[in-house]
Amino acid sequence: MSEESHDICARMQRESSRAYEALMAYLNMGPKRSYRAVSAYLHKNLALISRWGKRWNWQERAFAWDQKTQERNERIREEIMREMLEKEADDIKSTKERHRNLSKMVQSKALEYLNRMDTNASVSPGVVTTMLREAITIEREALGLTGKVELSGPNGSPISISQTTNMRDLSDEDLLAIIVGQKELTSPDENVEHNQ
Repeated sequence: MSEESHDICARMQRESSRAYEALMAYLNMGPKRSYRAVSAYLHKNLALISRWGKRWNWQERAFAWDQKTQERNERIREEIMREMLEKEADDIKSTKERHRNLSKMVQSKALEYLNRMDTNASVSPGVVTTMLREAITIEREALGLTGKVELSGPNGSPISISQTTNMRDLSDEDLLAIIVGQKELTSPDENVEHNQ
């Protein structure tokens, strides 16, 4: 906004306070402004308002006022949009972080269940693999990784877990590799298949 447009809306030298008050009423009426509306609003003679309007260049000043108002409103709109976008980005970031942390907790719990698994397990291997599948999906979505995550055995076959294998002897990495089908459990005992 130029200094000239700012000055043009300021009270001019030798402009009376009443004429300036009328100008401000005129300017604040916005696009539907008219000398008649100012006359009615201020209870002044229309001829007087018209004289002031012509003498003090109200039309030109109104144009500058509208430009100044439009520029101010645009700056405010841009600031509001910037703040909204920053807040949305912060919300997305904290949501992703929360989801990642939740996913890690669920994965840890699922691996804990696998470590304690025996014939009297309170949580079945199917439930554990579902927990892992969901936790991995949540983590991948939080990281912005797309694609489907499926937990199954080699070539899409069911995951085979032996209830008699001592899961405590396996590392977390081995357990996860078994669940995602990169490794098979070997046990002389009969395997129990769990379809996922």
